[in-house]
Amino acid sequence: MSLHELLDVQYDAGAGGSAHPQRRLDLFVPSSGLADAPTPAPALLVFVHGGAWRAGDKSEHTELARKLALEHKVAVAAVNYRLTLRDPPPGTKGLVSHPMHAIDVLQAIEFLYSWPAEGKRTPKSGEVDRPELPGSGYDPERLYFIGHSAGAHILATLFLQAPALFDLPPTPTPIVKAARGVLLSEGIFSITRLLENFPSYIAFIEPAFGRSTAGESGSKYDIFSANHYDLREGAEHIVWWVVHSSGDDLVDIDQQELMYDSLEVLLEDEGEGLVRKDWDTLTADHYKAVDEPRFSEIVGELLKA
Repeated sequence: MSLHELLDVQYDAGAGGSAHPQRRLDLFVPSSGLADAPTPAPALLVFVHGGAWRAGDKSEHTELARKLALEHKVAVAAVNYRLTLRDPPPGTKGLVSHPMHAIDVLQAIEFLYSWPAEGKRTPKSGEVDRPELPGSGYDPERLYFIGHSAGAHILATLFLQAPALFDLPPTPTPIVKAARGVLLSEGIFSITRLLENFPSYIAFIEPAFGRSTAGESGSKYDIFSANHYDLREGAEHIVWWVVHSSGDDLVDIDQQELMYDSLEVLLEDEGEGLVRKDWDTLTADHYKAVDEPRFSEIVGELLKA
């Protein structure tokens, strides 16, 4: 089996829009190699990288995307999004902060959801042509998601119900309905607990989520903590995997325990299998856990949901 690869696809290139260089994605679509034997379109797996909301790039996970696409015969999209500046000069305008990262990822998901149909129509005036999907493309009604580290927080923000005060458009109902499973790996969820355990992380939390008044860090950052979010309407069917490596010394298991417990309560999951965990079989560090063979096995189990 071979792969068709579409790299650096601009997902915000719409009519009248200004394309941003970080709003791009890579797509890997498996091919059976049998031109005379049409096969059903594969499901789509969307990978959202981490990097503390200020670093990371889809290109760092190209080999992982290829591996998952080939092993599981699934289309894989690796998504970039705008990043928060580490040390912005005073007075800098247009700074990227929460929920702008999530808005970008949602736009990428909407682009991917509509691509199979939109790519077959004539673009409107001012629109950029979408690349033609190779082979049978993928099935937008079978969506799976992986979020690593900060990427896990982004996906939880999109597929759970974040506070209404966020300037974040709701995830469209058809996309929520099409979502089958979400895998959260080495995730950051409770920002309050994260700062209790790793006070130095305020260096990347403040630029991404805003400055907290001294003595009020809990009340300030609790509203950004995904373990406090509600269940999004229509998302009751989604299967969640919460994954953690014992070798991760950057994000502790407290984060995974809080998120797992919250999901169990939200989904009233009493043996239904909607909330699953794996905290014992991965051993690599924070960054390399997703490259372990066992991680691919977990993805395979996710794709059966």
